[in-house]
Amino acid sequence: MTYLEDDSRSITNPNLSNHRSDCSIDPTELEQRNRLCDLLNFHPWDFIEKYPNENWYTVKNYYLSQEKFWYKYTDNEIILGVRFGEYTKYALIDIDINSAVHPYQSFEKLRKLIQALYDLGLNEQITIRSSPTKGIHCYFFFDEPVKSYPLACSMRRVIEEAGLEVKPGQIEIFPNTKQYANAGEGYSLYNGHRLPLQQGSYILDDEDFEPVSDSLDDFIARGSSSAKANDTTIIKQRAAEDYQWFKDKYRGGFARKQHNDWIKNILRRMAEGWTDFGQTNDLLLTIANYGVLKFKLKYQELVQYLLHTATSAPNYALYCQHQHEIEARCRDVAKAARKYWSKYRSKPQRDVTYAQVIEEIEQKAKERKNNKNEARKVNATNKIIATVQAIAEALGELPKNVKQLIELIQQKARSTYGEGISENTLRKEHNLKIWHPSHRTFKTVSNDVTPPLEPENLPQEEETPELADSEILQPQQPTEGNSTERVTPAKVVRKKLKIVKKPKSLETRQGNCYIDPRYTLPYMKGLCVAVWKLYERSIGRIYLAEFMKKTNIELVYQNPHKPSTSSRVRLKKLVEGKRVSSLPEILEFKTLESGTTVVIDRKNYHSSLYSHSTDLILTYVKPLETPGEIWKLGIPVPLRYLSFPEPDPKT
Repeated sequence: MTYLEDDSRSITNPNLSNHRSDCSIDPTELEQRNRLCDLLNFHPWDFIEKYPNENWYTVKNYYLSQEKFWYKYTDNEIILGVRFGEYTKYALIDIDINSAVHPYQSFEKLRKLIQALYDLGLNEQITIRSSPTKGIHCYFFFDEPVKSYPLACSMRRVIEEAGLEVKPGQIEIFPNTKQYANAGEGYSLYNGHRLPLQQGSYILDDEDFEPVSDSLDDFIARGSSSAKANDTTIIKQRAAEDYQWFKDKYRGGFARKQHNDWIKNILRRMAEGWTDFGQTNDLLLTIANYGVLKFKLKYQELVQYLLHTATSAPNYALYCQHQHEIEARCRDVAKAARKYWSKYRSKPQRDVTYAQVIEEIEQKAKERKNNKNEARKVNATNKIIATVQAIAEALGELPKNVKQLIELIQQKARSTYGEGISENTLRKEHNLKIWHPSHRTFKTVSNDVTPPLEPENLPQEEETPELADSEILQPQQPTEGNSTERVTPAKVVRKKLKIVKKPKSLETRQGNCYIDPRYTLPYMKGLCVAVWKLYERSIGRIYLAEFMKKTNIELVYQNPHKPSTSSRVRLKKLVEGKRVSSLPEILEFKTLESGTTVVIDRKNYHSSLYSHSTDLILTYVKPLETPGEIWKLGIPVPLRYLSFPEPDPKT
């Protein structure tokens, strides 16, 4: 229903009032209420309602009787909605304006959806614009109640088998395949939906989806026709099979679905490989998770699997900064993974959190680095001691000049070990005591000092025992650009950045825009456009408001989309010799041909000029001449299809 600016009465049905002063109800209105309630056969409990500028909420403290239903439904301040019970006499498809199935987006996909529902015996629907947001509701009525949940399963199955997806924002079904409630939590509810022909709701033409009526009598008549055309026999025959299909796919296999989703996510992450620096721990733990849960790998097998899979992953050579210690990292991750994960369908005995697992891996890497540095430090010190001892034995004493002594030590070390000793190493505090004249604390060197180790004898990363080829789980082949070598390729080495100076800013930059009268701020441009649109819209509405006050203006109905439009009309048939007041009113379907001269019916309410876009305004019209008939209710047509007749060239 829509609003009037100054009147609380509904424009969709003049018989409906907003706030009643008494409890009486007109017999015609009573009949209308009973027919609508019989058509919907709605579930009276847990209904939903919404007031202006508020959210939907569920009413649980009382049920919705027919009297309360009619009072709320005819109140323009309330948007009323209902849920489904165990049985229902209608099904509903909800399609949002941005859905790929909406007729504004794709007629073909909407036609595909409607054809899919033919398999359930749903042959005729009523298409409704549900609200001012232009979403649509497709109602399918039945002549007898059917079970709600099997119907929901059947609707979901035929839609998904047609290649469409049931999800919010695209296609929603009512009744829906609701979730089960947990034990002790009562029962779950079906989703609720707003009822038709309330604020901003119209009946749409099934061909061009333009508004054709907002009459409740039209809706009831079309609903009765839909109930006769839809076959509930097919729905009942398919109920058990479709329920089992849904249970197997979404309920009975829920744990299996979760497991499959988990597998897909891990494989997707492994296939993605490195995408940036700092991802080694995350990717190795993901691979270890898959290896333990999927393949039940032991420690040594897991180390090999980690090593082969990680070095084969995309962009390993480009982004992995631990290529020099990847084997040690794999061992650390394998040990940590065995503490945190166990094989699938078992319960891991965890005594650490995931954050503690990562902390343990980093701590081991830090200790390993410290041990390696300490070994290098000791070896360098031993080299200095041995070199100084050799020089002292050859010369009898060490030179007093520090610079000459440093050069002599470096030359002797280079000739003895094949590599020199840097001055920084010599000047470290613990090494100064060995050779520096001012710091030396001993004249000779003890013979029991540990000799320096050769480079190949320095502490190396622990070697991983090789497995037979048949025992190794082969990962995917490295993609182009990957390398298992531990040296960053030359093409990856970063070049020195060249600093480019930015040009001076122009006078019309943001800082100077206030002193330049030629410059318009960006937000001012948008504000000007918005103000102009508001002005243009207001002028148009004022013109329409004044135009609607005029009487006996001849207009021409021109619909470019279809040659005619039809609606139910309340009228009296003239009978010779009888007074008009004594004639009964009847309802008949009347057709208005495109090109007919019409006048606006001033006895009926029209869409509010201030609550809708001008494209949505409906007005009641009747032909200029209706011989033998007196129309009490005209045919609703969009105002944009009315125009002034062409002037007669002879006058």
